[in-house]
Amino acid sequence: VLQTAEQILFFYNPSYHEAQHSFYDAKVRARKISLLFLATEQPLRSNAAAFHQQVTTLLTELRNRLALAELKIKVRDHQHLTYDLFAKAKGSKESYGYKLRSIDARYKARQAELPAHSALTYVIVNLPLSRRLKEQVKLDLLSSSPYLPLYQHIADHFVSACQQEKLQHLAVLANGLLPLVRNSQFDKSSQGTELQMIGFDPSAKQGQLVSDLQGDKLVEMMQLIIFATPDDQTDMGYGRFMNEVESALRRFAKAVNLQPERDDLTVRFHQHISYHQ
Repeated sequence: VLQTAEQILFFYNPSYHEAQHSFYDAKVRARKISLLFLATEQPLRSNAAAFHQQVTTLLTELRNRLALAELKIKVRDHQHLTYDLFAKAKGSKESYGYKLRSIDARYKARQAELPAHSALTYVIVNLPLSRRLKEQVKLDLLSSSPYLPLYQHIADHFVSACQQEKLQHLAVLANGLLPLVRNSQFDKSSQGTELQMIGFDPSAKQGQLVSDLQGDKLVEMMQLIIFATPDDQTDMGYGRFMNEVESALRRFAKAVNLQPERDDLTVRFHQHISYHQ
């Protein structure tokens, strides 16, 4: 566990984790209390519905014990799949097949009905700025924003590659902050010293492009975000969406001369739901 001014980072292995921790400051009157439950029952994705039901049952019991029948508890269920787009080029022979159905559809198939809820699906790509990437653009280190041409070069190729796949809800970040993706209909965009909340509107037909490129700062890694809209979901799930995402990323990687055998392009497919219990 690593605690900073704005966040607490948890590192855990689902196969072995059994720890319980409390973090609080007795001198501070908190606006809310957050309870984090980490799934450990393998395989995680198949057992997610049962885990979700366990948590909601516990929360109902907690409300009863506190004698707060009117207490509204906001439940967030966060799930993700992470992989290196170039894993095969590096010699990895493992592969897994997923339909990438929505959380709601997967839970219904396991007799776990969800109440009315909001849902988010998106991809965050971590792009380390290697020496070869930096050398693609001539930088004027005496200017007030010496690294902006590099960031803009990468952003232009990323946006172009996505547009060819008709992926229109995008974000390009080069600011050293950790992005948190939210629905702009419920949460406003904001920025701290460590975290940045980015709001997307799933109903925006014309698309969205969020760009935060701090040209006066050299970051170790850029974040590229692709947000899924309701049109990106089919009856089978988000498989088509992820195929389009991967096609765009491979086109982008070729455009900026990434080398699959040496470079990493970490892709994280996120699915979130939230509701009040």
